[in-house]
Amino acid sequence: MKKLVRAVVVIAIIGIVASFLFRKKLGLALAGPEGKACAHVGELCSSDGSDAKGDVDKCVDAMAEAKKIAGPKAVDQSVACIHDAKTCSGAMGCVVGGVGVGTVKEMAKGVGDAVTR
Repeated sequence: MKKLVRAVVVIAIIGIVASFLFRKKLGLALAGPEGKACAHVGELCSSDGSDAKGDVDKCVDAMAEAKKIAGPKAVDQSVACIHDAKTCSGAMGCVVGGVGVGTVKEMAKGVGDAVTR
């Protein structure tokens, strides 16, 4: 179970980072808080300042998947934190703190529900 949680968190982080590596070529037609958070991570984590629309789309899609896994509240917490992040590491910590902890909480809730049945 721990391996599954770690895998989900790692995949979410990789998706977000990869989504932002090519952001400036987009023209920034990003909508919604998740898109803005993805763009901000791109700014913080991109070493060469490049970006591609497909990567930002992947990031936004990863956020949508994270809502299914960790819940909307966890993603909203990560997004709000990312907007305030000043470093790439800080932004990644936001993802782990919001989505990662939300995933663990949902899994614990599922385990609890299964045990009590």
